[in-house]
Amino acid sequence: MVLRLTEIHTEITYLNKPIIEEGILFKNISGRYAISEEFSFTCGSLIEVLINDDWDKKKKWVLTRLEHTNGDYYLYDYKNIKLRGLPARRRG
Repeated sequence: MVLRLTEIHTEITYLNKPIIEEGILFKNISGRYAISEEFSFTCGSLIEVLINDDWDKKKKWVLTRLEHTNGDYYLYDYKNIKLRGLPARRRG
């Protein structure tokens, strides 16, 4: 319970920050996903992605985190969504 409350606090704190960058995810020269050449996401990074919501069939920004396994990255809550070409944004 305490761990989940800590996660919720972290998410609320993150979502209260301004959006500083938005773009399309690509894999950079280092093998990490990025939306610009200046910053790349790493394992555990919070990331917002624009996905189609299966429930109401609308596109929505969702907060999740990037994870890494077997030589590649994936979205923690959306393992079946391909990262390359996905609209994403970050706050700072």
